[in-house]
Amino acid sequence: MVDSEKLEAHLAGMQRQMSDMQCDATTARVLAVAADRDVSECRGTLAAHTRVLSDLSQTQAEHLKETRAFETKMSIFEARSRSAQLETTLYQADVRAQLAKIDQGMAELAALLRTVIGKQGS
Repeated sequence: MVDSEKLEAHLAGMQRQMSDMQCDATTARVLAVAADRDVSECRGTLAAHTRVLSDLSQTQAEHLKETRAFETKMSIFEARSRSAQLETTLYQADVRAQLAKIDQGMAELAALLRTVIGKQGS
């Protein structure tokens, strides 16, 4: 009988261990499903972030292109502005030269008129 009692006790212990292992296996499956769900969420979030970064990169490239085009236009505008300033300076110098000639001509006319008036008065 001792062997039978030992066998029953051993069997009862094995059944408890088996029950504990089944419980542990069920818990492991639940945790695995939750972990899989978490990984899926992380993948979805990562994919969304990747799309956002890609969109930002594209937008940045477009802005860079627009900025460079604007810089080119500004360079052209600045060159034209410098050219216009130079033309204005040259025009002003030309006008001053012409006014100086007119002043000289007026002075010569005044001198001639004084000479003519002086001869008539004598």
